[in-house]
Amino acid sequence: MFFNLAPHVLYVKPLIIDTDTASDDAIALLMALKSGEVKVDAITVVCGNVDFNTHVRNALYVVERFSDYDIPVYPGCKKPLALRSWSHAYDVHGRDGMGNSFFPEPGKKPEEKHAAYALVELINSRPGEYTLVALGPLTNIAVATCIDPELPSKIKELIVMGGSPSMRGNITPVAEFNWWVDPEAVHVILQSGFNPLIIGWDLTLEAGAISFEEREALAALGTE
Repeated sequence: MFFNLAPHVLYVKPLIIDTDTASDDAIALLMALKSGEVKVDAITVVCGNVDFNTHVRNALYVVERFSDYDIPVYPGCKKPLALRSWSHAYDVHGRDGMGNSFFPEPGKKPEEKHAAYALVELINSRPGEYTLVALGPLTNIAVATCIDPELPSKIKELIVMGGSPSMRGNITPVAEFNWWVDPEAVHVILQSGFNPLIIGWDLTLEAGAISFEEREALAALGTE
């Protein structure tokens, strides 16, 4: 009788995460970093929740503090495609984007390469393999698509957190924040041949809710 003693190999999905790193996205990054099913190969930072440099700092902090391996962080677009101004979400995320926790400054430094060019290079280095997760406005990905119009055919999957199919908004009565910040970028993505999996903001109202019992259990864990 023969036994297969080869270890079971679990496919680990390679990810690139595009984020306007504030408290909600920081939690998403933590979940990805601690998942055994995905490997975050790069983080690209986009304009959105708070000021841009704070987004970059928060991404660097999360990677430095919680990742078991080095992950490059690429700063990207500081403004939407149309260069319009928008209202930041300091009232939601605090002045530091992390609930006014004011964590220590990270020692890790961002990459010099612009996020849009990094996206193009990374995706072309492994065509058909990367899952691209967009947690913020779609500006970086739209610019990358303008650089390489074939990009939609070169990724395995695009997952987008944005929009609100129920037309219930969180920045206006009917608009979701990420798509409200840069609607032109949304137009580019939807017209460029991507077939995105769109996770609307309205879904988070149920999936993101926790019970009082769960909140008490979290509070009892301590902070270290």
